[in-house]
Amino acid sequence: NGPDKSREGINHEGSDYFSAGRKLRMAQERAAGRAKEDDEDQNKVHDFYFEACFDKEEKLPPWFKRLLSLKTERGREKEDSFLLEGVRCIRDVMEHTPENLGQVLYTKEFKDIALLEELKEINVRTQCLSERDLKDVSGTTTPPGILAVCRSASMRPNWETAQYVTLIDGVQDPGNLGTIFRTSLGFGMDAVIMGKGTVDPFNPKVVRGSSGTLLRMPF
Repeated sequence: NGPDKSREGINHEGSDYFSAGRKLRMAQERAAGRAKEDDEDQNKVHDFYFEACFDKEEKLPPWFKRLLSLKTERGREKEDSFLLEGVRCIRDVMEHTPENLGQVLYTKEFKDIALLEELKEINVRTQCLSERDLKDVSGTTTPPGILAVCRSASMRPNWETAQYVTLIDGVQDPGNLGTIFRTSLGFGMDAVIMGKGTVDPFNPKVVRGSSGTLLRMPF
C-alpha cells in the first residue's frame, strides 16, 4: 500500500496552521513587550518632564515670581500692584493716570514700536519677555503681546461734592464688575461703592472688562 496522500495533506495543512498560530502568538508577545516598554518609556518621560517643571519653578527669579503672584488677590495686596493687558488699556492709563504705570512687559513679536517709544519718553520701564513667559504671566489664552504692572492706586471719592453714586452689592462676576465701572464712567457717576462679597476690583478680568477705565472711576 502506498502512502495516504490525503492524510499527508492534512498533516501538512495542520502543520502550517499550528505554525501560523505559533507565529501569531509570538508576534502578540512581541507587541505586548513593546507596549510595556513604551509605557515604561512614557513614564520616564513624564517623570523627567515633572522634574524639569519642578526645577524650573524652583529656579524662577524673584522678580518673575512677583509677576506671577499678581494673578492672585493675595499677591496683588502684598505687592500693591495689578496687571493691565492690551494696548487700549495701557494707552488709557498713559493718558489719564501715567503715574500709576510701574513697568511694561512685551514680546519681540509686539509690533507697536511707537507705543514703546512713548513709554520710554515718560520714563516707564519696559522689558522684553519670551512669548511663553508673557503667557505665563497673562490671564488670557491668547495674550495681546503687551501688559503693564500698575500701582493699585484708586481715586478716592469726594463725598462733599458727589451726587450720583453706583452701589454694588455682592457682584462676583469679574466681567460684570468691569462693565459696571466702564458704564458708571460713561454716565458721569461720581463714585462707585462696593459692598461685601464683591469681587476684587483689581482682578485681571475686572480690569479688562473696564477697558482700563478702572483707575478713572473713584471708588
